[in-house]
Amino acid sequence: MKTTKQSFLHSFILLNFFVFCLITISNAQTIEISGTVSDSLSKAMLPYGNVILKNKNDSIVTGILTNDNGEFKFKNVAYQKGQYLLVNYLGYFAKKIEINYSNSKKITIDKIFLRPDVSQMKEVTVVGKTKYMEQQFDRKVFNISAAKTSAAKNIFDLLRTLPGVTVEQNDQIKYKGAPATIYVDDQPAEYVYPKTEMIPVANVLKIELIDASLRSGAGKGGIINIKMKNTATDGFSGVAQTNNNTIKFKDIN
Repeated sequence: MKTTKQSFLHSFILLNFFVFCLITISNAQTIEISGTVSDSLSKAMLPYGNVILKNKNDSIVTGILTNDNGEFKFKNVAYQKGQYLLVNYLGYFAKKIEINYSNSKKITIDKIFLRPDVSQMKEVTVVGKTKYMEQQFDRKVFNISAAKTSAAKNIFDLLRTLPGVTVEQNDQIKYKGAPATIYVDDQPAEYVYPKTEMIPVANVLKIELIDASLRSGAGKGGIINIKMKNTATDGFSGVAQTNNNTIKFKDIN
């Protein structure tokens, strides 16, 4: 008799636990979040801007780039109370947008207007007499100022300032949402620096963003070609690794 009661109690506990799990699962909502990002002054759409979905504790849920029309859409996102969007675009102030859930599986944020950062715009437009960005046939060339390199702790920080470039938490670099191939002075980065984080940010002169569709042999995310300051005049330099040591070297022409 005692065994029967124990068995019944055990079954009752399991049943209640199962019901609790079903209720929890049913309460977990997946939603779709969409919207557009525009310039607050000109009202022009901003393509390839970074839109990051974060939890209340600032942990990253997922991220996406706006398309050619400044539009973005997150699908099948697990909603949690307190989530928000962080929208970034080069030359503009970042903006935080709280997600207001109203029992709808689709949340549309009609227009997110970003305000131009005048201090950055001066740098974006002109650095001395050199344009910050030059559009060439198959690439965009960004002339990197000393102010930008000094503000960046590493090469990843510098790359994050470029439109369309994102750096994942595992340090994977993407351009327009797809993994990019990293070059240093027109050759694969690993030929010179075994690890991307070894690239000395203070020596960066230019960064070229080359679309995959315009360059054969490029990865799905195209090529990010980092031009260094001292290559043309000082010869070839780089970093070599042995089992226990890192050796810096330079070949003087």
